[in-house]
Formats: sequence, C-alpha cells, structure tokens
Amino acid sequence: MCDSINNILNRMTISDGNQFLASLFIQMNGFLDERTVRLITGLSGEQRKLLSTSGEFPEKIVVNGRARGYRVKDIQQWLSKNPA
Repeated sequence: MCDSINNILNRMTISDGNQFLASLFIQMNGFLDERTVRLITGLSGEQRKLLSTSGEFPEKIVVNGRARGYRVKDIQQWLSKNPA
C-alpha cells in the first residue's frame, strides 16, 4: 500500500473512522469509498468532481452494481503527483 495512504490511516482516530476496517476494505477490494478518499486527499466531493471533469483527478468507477469508488492505484498515482 502507498506510504501516503498508510500514514493517513495511521493518523486516523476512532472519531475519524475505524482504521482496521478502512485498511481491510482497501486490501480486500482494491477500491476506496468517498469518505476514505476525502480523508486521504483532503479534497471535498465537489473539488474532486471539478478536478475529475478536467482530467486532473481519477474518475469513480462502478465497483458493484450501483456502488462507485476509486481504484487504490489511481489514488496512489494521484498522490505521488500531488504531494500535500
């Protein structure tokens, strides 16, 4: 897993969400949900949508049925090109 994602998950507290479940979800599925991507990138949904429209942020993909998410590798790549 990308060091940036590991660092963020390590800083998460119980009030931020359950680190174990977030980490497990990432490892098992290779996809990130909206909340996790917001925590990792610091970007709101609207900011991500605008950046995605202009090709500057990964697009969401269909994960299962109507559920949509982001590929871990796409977010890792974006983080490596856009350090905090």
